[in-house]
Amino acid sequence: MKNFFATAFIFFLTIFSVFSQLNQGTLFVLNEGGSAQKGTIGYLDYATNAYTHLDSMASYGNQIVAHNGLLYAIDGVGKVHIYDINANYASLAVLDNVFARGIAFWGGKMLLTSTEPPFLRVYEKTAPFTYLYGFDEAAIRSAREEVIVVGNQAYLSGFYADSVVYAINLDNNTSTMIETEDNPYQIEEINGQIYVACFSYNLDWTTNTQIHRINTSTNAIDANLYLPNADGFTASNTHLYQKKSNGKVLKIDAALQVVDTTNMQGYFYGFQYDKLSNTLFYSETDYISTGFVGYIQNNMMYPTISTSLSPRSFYFMSNTGVALENETISNIFSVYPNPAKDMISLHNLPSNEKYTYQIWDMTGKKWLENALIQIKLMFRLCHKVFIL
Repeated sequence: MKNFFATAFIFFLTIFSVFSQLNQGTLFVLNEGGSAQKGTIGYLDYATNAYTHLDSMASYGNQIVAHNGLLYAIDGVGKVHIYDINANYASLAVLDNVFARGIAFWGGKMLLTSTEPPFLRVYEKTAPFTYLYGFDEAAIRSAREEVIVVGNQAYLSGFYADSVVYAINLDNNTSTMIETEDNPYQIEEINGQIYVACFSYNLDWTTNTQIHRINTSTNAIDANLYLPNADGFTASNTHLYQKKSNGKVLKIDAALQVVDTTNMQGYFYGFQYDKLSNTLFYSETDYISTGFVGYIQNNMMYPTISTSLSPRSFYFMSNTGVALENETISNIFSVYPNPAKDMISLHNLPSNEKYTYQIWDMTGKKWLENALIQIKLMFRLCHKVFIL
């Protein structure tokens, strides 16, 4: 058994050690500022430093994400635009009248939060993207903003003055209400725990932030951190990053302690950390004619990527980075971070089961098929498995 474990360890070492720099990846963006590109979706190719327009959409975009070879973008009126990455970004579908704000995936399902009931909508995640069921006011209160899935639970942040977060068990569709502060509309995940940013406004329209950490085992708040004059919220695999009204970024560890402050110049609009590339992307805009995109790695700010762009949302897709596809196992135990560039942790593993693993890269290409790993004894010996 020891020999088998070593073989499996080296196998994943070979696969997950492959990772590219930014010039070997593509950054998808939803643009709000800049007269030429306002209300558009496109991508920045780091090899050529050029912007390619893909489509126009209503107003600004709320979220953009790639998953299993498809690109999903939510526009400013809540339509979901779906494109086939491997077919030159051909449009597959547009989900209309769904009033979407956030998107996540669980098993073979696509989850959409909505500003109109039902506030959580569940679809088949493959064409023709059939609507399955939803959660209305009887199950969850008021409009929903963002959604994150950890294990078999979906966490839904609130919207404006609704001060609750909902945890929904996706196995039995039961919901748990978690009371928070005002406006808990941003939500992030680090190592299987949920962090919610709740904003309140001052008389000068600056914002204060109360960060709640939610224990996903108990679905209860177990820590808090108050940050005056702070807005904007994103997370790496280990830390939170919070924008301050004075143009600084606060770096916060998992114990909710401020550990670093990085000075940043200018008015930052878009602000999003990409966990796969360990990169913080940002944008600036004057809302009239110009804007640009930049990025930060290891607390170092890098030059402008492109002009006439002011993305609200980002999604970086590495050309060679890989991810563990957990369509079946996500119903049983937790896998995070996923995607990942160097480490994956599997938690809450049964000791008497067998699973099939598939390895995909970020373009939707399958690297391995039918890779059956017997884990009946391996995970009994090691409750947590770290794949380096």
